[in-house]
Amino acid sequence: MKQRIKQILAVAISIVISMQLIPNNVWTTVFAATLHTIQDGDTVTITDESAAYNIYKVISGGRLVVADGGKVEGEIDASSVGEVEVQAGGTVTNSIVAYEYAEITVAGTVENLDMGGNATLQLNSGLIKTLTASSATSAFSVIGSSTVQNLKIYPTNLNSGTNEAKIYADFTLEFAAAGAMPSHTKIEVTEDTIINNPHGTYADIICSGITYPIVTGATGVTIFDYYNVGISDEALIMEEEVGYTTPAEGVFTIENNGLEPVMVELPFPDDFIVEYDTTQSSIPDYYSIPAGGKITATVTPKAGLAVGEYAETIEMHMLSGRESVASGANLELGSISCELNLSVNRKPGVGSIQVSDSYYGGTYAVIPSSATNGVANVKLEYKEQGADDSTFTTTQPTQVGKYEVRAFFAQTDEYNEVVTTKQFQIDYLPAPEGAYTFSGKKGTGGYFTENVTITPAEGYLIASQLDGNYTESLALTENMTSIYLMKADTEEKTAEIPLDTASVKVDIQEPAIIGAVNGSTIYKDKAQITVTDENLSALTVNGEAVQFRNGKAVLTLDAEYGSVEYVIVAKDKAGHEKKITVTVATPWLETGIIPSGSTVKLNAEQAYTFGSGTWQVSGDTTNYAGGVQFYVQTEGSYVFKKQ
Repeated sequence: MKQRIKQILAVAISIVISMQLIPNNVWTTVFAATLHTIQDGDTVTITDESAAYNIYKVISGGRLVVADGGKVEGEIDASSVGEVEVQAGGTVTNSIVAYEYAEITVAGTVENLDMGGNATLQLNSGLIKTLTASSATSAFSVIGSSTVQNLKIYPTNLNSGTNEAKIYADFTLEFAAAGAMPSHTKIEVTEDTIINNPHGTYADIICSGITYPIVTGATGVTIFDYYNVGISDEALIMEEEVGYTTPAEGVFTIENNGLEPVMVELPFPDDFIVEYDTTQSSIPDYYSIPAGGKITATVTPKAGLAVGEYAETIEMHMLSGRESVASGANLELGSISCELNLSVNRKPGVGSIQVSDSYYGGTYAVIPSSATNGVANVKLEYKEQGADDSTFTTTQPTQVGKYEVRAFFAQTDEYNEVVTTKQFQIDYLPAPEGAYTFSGKKGTGGYFTENVTITPAEGYLIASQLDGNYTESLALTENMTSIYLMKADTEEKTAEIPLDTASVKVDIQEPAIIGAVNGSTIYKDKAQITVTDENLSALTVNGEAVQFRNGKAVLTLDAEYGSVEYVIVAKDKAGHEKKITVTVATPWLETGIIPSGSTVKLNAEQAYTFGSGTWQVSGDTTNYAGGVQFYVQTEGSYVFKKQ
C-alpha cells in the first residue's frame, strides 16, 4: 500500500514540475494530493468535488462515504478493515483497495476496485469499470448486483495453496494472464457467469454447491473456451411430485443459458417412463440443448408402481466449448451429479354403490364396486336422508323410509381412498294382483254357510296385523277390515291391504227359536216363542205362514185348556232351516189332577185323577170319589167341581 501511495505522490510531483513549462497565458490550477486517515469511530462524508484529489486511508472502525455529488480522484485505501460506501451519484475516479475484511458498498461509480482476501463487496446497482481480484491468501465475497465491465482474477504472488472467490453477481470472469492462475483455484458463483480462460490453466468453478471442473488434457489445449456454469436450478434440484393421473406435475425443464450447446444425459429410474420434447443426438443416450435453449422431460410412473419417494443420483453429462488449439484434440465431457427426487402420488380411485330393491321385512343387497380400489376393505355406513352426517351408523336400516348409504373404499398402494354415497329407500312390498280370495261352503242366495277363509295369492302368507303370525290362510272375522301379506320366499311384507267384504255374505247360523226345545212340553195356558234370524226368509206354525219383521217374530201358542202340539219351521236366506215340535199344555196336566171349577179339555185315551174328596161334573149329579184315576169316553171340554 505504501508503494501505491508513493507512486501516486510521484505522479502528483511530476504534474507540478511539468506545469512550469506551460506558457504564462494558460491558467491552470494544480492541487497537491493530501493523505487523510480516517480513524476508528470516525465517519467522513464527501459531498462535492472540493477534495477530489485527496487520498484517503480508512482504518478499522473508520468509515468513508462518497455521497451524491461527491467525487474522489485520489486512491482510497480500505485494506485495514475499513468501510467505504459509494452512494448513488458518488464517484471514485481512481481506485479503491480493499483487503483484510474491508467492507465496500457500491451504488455509484468506481473506476477501479482491487479486492483482496476476506473483503466483502456489496453491489447496489452501481458501476465498477474494472474489478481486480489480487488476493494472495484467502477468499473475498461479491454480493448483490451491479454492472462490472471487466473482472480480472490476477493473483500475482501465488505459488501454492488455494485461492477462493465467491461471486454472487452477474458478470464475466477473466483469468488475467497465462500461468497466473494456480492449480485448484476456486471461484464460487451463483449467477450465470462466463469463464474466459484462454491461458491453459484450470480451476474448480462452484455453482450452487456443485463443482464444475475446468481441466486441460495438455498444456496449451483449451477444453473450455467459453463455459456457462449457470444451467438452470431446475436441472440441479429436480424435486417434483409425479401424479399418476397428472403427469404434468412430473415435467422437468432443463435450460442452457450459456453461449455454447450442452449435451445432457438424464438416467431416470427404470420404474418411470420418460419422454423428451427433443430428438436424440448423435451420441447415444444424450440430448443436445442449444445455447439459450431448453428441453423438457415428462416423467410418469409405470403401472403398479408403489406410492412413495424415489431418489436417484444421476449424472447430467455436459459437453461444451470451442476447440481453439491443436486440431483433432478431444473435447472432454464434464458432468454434474444431481439428486433426482420423485414423489409418486396415489391415483384418485373410483367407486360406486348399487342397492337392490328394498322392501320391508326382507333383506336387500348393498353392492359396492371399484375397478381401482377393490372391495376387500369397504366400510358401509347408513343414515336417514337429510339427517346430519354425524348420524351415520354401520347398522343397516330395516324400517320403511328414505336412507343414504356411504361407502369407504380403503386406499391401496396405487389409489387414494374413495368415498361415495347412494340414496335408496325401503318400501312396503307392493300387493300382488288378486292379493286374496274368499272361500268356504255356500248355501242359497250366495251366502257362505260356514266360516269364510281368506287365502293369499300364490307364494304369499297372510296375517291380520303387520309383523303378526303369517300363515297360509286366515279366517274372516266379523270386524276384520284389512289383511297383510308376506312373500313366502323373501319375507318381504306389504302394507295394510283393505278387505273388500261388501260382496261377502256370510250366514253360518240357522234361525234361532227361543223359548222352546224340540219335543218338549210347555205347561202354560199360553206360551211365547221367539224366532229370530238376520236373514229370516220364512216362518210357519203347523204349516201356516206367520208374519215377521226385521228377521224376528214372537209367537203366542195357546194350550186351549188342554194340550196342543205345534210344529214351528223357520228358514233363512242362506238355506238354513230350523224345525221344532213343541206341546203347549195347560198347567194342571203336568200333575194330571183335575182343577175345581175350571174348564178342562180331556182326551178319551188319557187317564186323569181327582183330588181328595167328592167331585161332580157339570150337568151331572153323580158323585165321584177323589184320589182315583178315571177316563172319559168322549174327548171334549168339561168342568169339574169339588163337593
